[in-house]
Amino acid sequence: MIPHNRLQFSEKDKQALLAVVDSGFYTMGAVTAAFEQYCQSYYGYSYAVAVSSGSMALRLALIAAGVQTGDSVIVPAYSCSALSNVVMSLGAVVVPVDIQSKTPNIDAIAAIRLAKQHGVKVVIAVNTFGQPADIKSMQDAGLVVIEDCSHGFHADAEFNPVICGDLMIQSFYATKLFGAAELGLVLTNDPEQHVLLLNCRSGYSERPLATCLNVKPDEFNTALALSKLKQAPEQLRIRQKKAQLYLQSEWLKQRHYGDNHHNVWYRFVIRCVRAEQLITLLQLQFGLVKPVSPWLDDLSLYPCAELAYKEHVSIPLYPDLLPHEQQTIVRLLTETPKELWSGDNG
Repeated sequence: MIPHNRLQFSEKDKQALLAVVDSGFYTMGAVTAAFEQYCQSYYGYSYAVAVSSGSMALRLALIAAGVQTGDSVIVPAYSCSALSNVVMSLGAVVVPVDIQSKTPNIDAIAAIRLAKQHGVKVVIAVNTFGQPADIKSMQDAGLVVIEDCSHGFHADAEFNPVICGDLMIQSFYATKLFGAAELGLVLTNDPEQHVLLLNCRSGYSERPLATCLNVKPDEFNTALALSKLKQAPEQLRIRQKKAQLYLQSEWLKQRHYGDNHHNVWYRFVIRCVRAEQLITLLQLQFGLVKPVSPWLDDLSLYPCAELAYKEHVSIPLYPDLLPHEQQTIVRLLTETPKELWSGDNG
């Protein structure tokens, strides 16, 4: 069976971990400092703060953005429930907004409209599956945008990140774009926010504060993430080549969901009217999954997200996926019964 995801650890990754063992310093040491400095340069922000997980990165970003108990935060209706969990952990209110009809990303126009109706100041925007969200339109409307780059980001021709969120977060969880283990990152250009992020990360305060938790990272995770980031341009280039190989199949190209021309490919997602049946039919041959699980009670209020939850299927896409494995995947998909796809572009 071809797995949906295959973790890859290079010799450089392994050497980075061994160096931490030999150092005898396992938390908040030189490696974490080097990781944060590298991230500032790589992502193009003035300040980087590493934390224990992607969820904690988002929590601190919300705090830095000024979110308090009772505030409302706009979240894409098509997204991981972890985003809403974090918002609720601060006593804030989740305001879902639909996604665009032709991409898996937040509908910026709808978000701006909802923000005016509900007095919302902060939006979480995910670059879903690696496809860049419309951050600038929401910023131009006066919204503070936390850009979630865990799936990817806009990148130039050399695969360098081009990010514009007021705050940016990145998860390095094992199955994410730069899978390491359990680590998160917050980036900002605001020096006051940077100080606040550092204080909230420490877990220590002179007086008890609900916002101050010990969410410091360890040296093993930062070492592995740093190693992954240093390999990022080449890994992103390989991912793009894998995606282009899929797109050589006109049949598969017609069923791919979203933009074909972005440079960062986290997942390759296709549309299938009978997605559950497709997964059941092929799950012993190769890994294919619903990329996002629904968490809203009434999806009818968000028709584009509702359709995405129903029809989206993610097929394998990772750097060491072999050409013959991709050919097998394409062949198996094209041999499936036509009735599974009835109603789409095929």
